[in-house]
Amino acid sequence: MKTNEALTQNEQRLIELLNDRNLWKTAKKFFDRSITLTVVPEDNNTKAIHVRFTHADAGQRWMTAADVAALASVDGRTVRRWCEARAQRESEHPIPFFRMYGMLRFERAKIEEWLKRQSDTPVVLPVQSGKNGNRKRKTQ
Repeated sequence: MKTNEALTQNEQRLIELLNDRNLWKTAKKFFDRSITLTVVPEDNNTKAIHVRFTHADAGQRWMTAADVAALASVDGRTVRRWCEARAQRESEHPIPFFRMYGMLRFERAKIEEWLKRQSDTPVVLPVQSGKNGNRKRKTQ
C-alpha cells in the first residue's frame, strides 16, 4: 500500500468513498446482498477512477432472493412478491422456494428451469383502446 503522500487525489477520494457507511447502506438497500464492486484504475488518458456496482448472482446452489433477482434481472422486492401466498395460488407456474429460518431460499436448478418455463409461456396482453379501456370516440 502506498503512503498517504504517494496517493493520488483520485485514490484518496476513492478511499474516502469506500469508507463512507452511507454508500454501503444505499448500495445494500438497492442491490440487496448481491454486490460486486469493480474499480477501473485511471490510465494515461483518463484523470478519473471509475467505480461500478453490479447486481450479480453469487453462483451458489442455494440462492437468496437477491441472487434470483440478479439472475432474472428484476428487483429483490419483485422476487419476494412472487413468493407471497396469493401469487403462488394465482400463478400457472409458481416460483419454487422454501423458507429456512424465515428467510427465502431457492434451489438453482429449479429456478433455472422455472425461468425457462416462464420464457416459454406465451404472454397475452389485453387490448385497451382509450381511457379506462373504453373505446375512443371521434367528436366532430
